[in-house]
Amino acid sequence: MFPRQIKALSVWPLLTLSVLTLTGCQGPTTVIGRTASSTGQKAESPRVASPTAAQKIQILVKFKSELRATEMQAFRSTYGLRNVGMIQALGVYVEELEGDRPVEALLKELNASPLVEYAELNGQVSIP
Repeated sequence: MFPRQIKALSVWPLLTLSVLTLTGCQGPTTVIGRTASSTGQKAESPRVASPTAAQKIQILVKFKSELRATEMQAFRSTYGLRNVGMIQALGVYVEELEGDRPVEALLKELNASPLVEYAELNGQVSIP
């Protein structure tokens, strides 16, 4: 790679984090830990910190196509979600999980939906 390309690649995560921060997206903190390969240890799996009682779990949802208002309402009702914002530049909806539904199971269901391009937790990523 050329030095200019390497510099551009190193800025991308900061740009993405800045966009999410500027749009007010907040949620549980995701921590990704990696150990140096020279130590011979395995890399740690990503961990999601448990949200406090004041924090609500947020999920980012990108739909394959635009939904009508009635379809969107039915979708949110089915999965126990409430809209709290949108990242206009990406066409991604910020949804808040209502109730005590297991997050991992919900994410699998959302990603299996024919309406959803992708769904993931909204949170802060820390790279050591």
